Amino acid sequence: MKEREILVAVGRTVRGFRKEAGLTQAQLAEKVGVSLDTVGYLERGEYFTTAQTLFKIGQVLGRNMDELFAGTPRVKKSREDEAIDVAMVRFRAMLEGELAFQAEDVIKLLNMAARKKPAPKGKGR
Repeated sequence: MKEREILVAVGRTVRGFRKEAGLTQAQLAEKVGVSLDTVGYLERGEYFTTAQTLFKIGQVLGRNMDELFAGTPRVKKSREDEAIDVAMVRFRAMLEGELAFQAEDVIKLLNMAARKKPAPKGKGR
């Protein structure tokens, strides 16, 4: 993945969110505390700003960092890493009360995340 691809994708995303928010580049620049040129360069993918400025842009636009990077090319993960990601999302949902769960479910997810085979049933409990 080339740096330029990331810059262009983030810039395109920022531009889209800015327009959705009904802001001009000048208004966004003023609210974030950067120059109009900075916003223009960022949206065109010619310049990448600091993480702090990008975070402020997200706050002004009501978006988080994940959303700002949503259009960037992704590196393909291994099946094992994908399974861990899925397990962690499910675990987070369980902790936040979005999913009902039992202790066995938590053990299974933690074992997946640790890349271990589940313990045989009935042993070690």
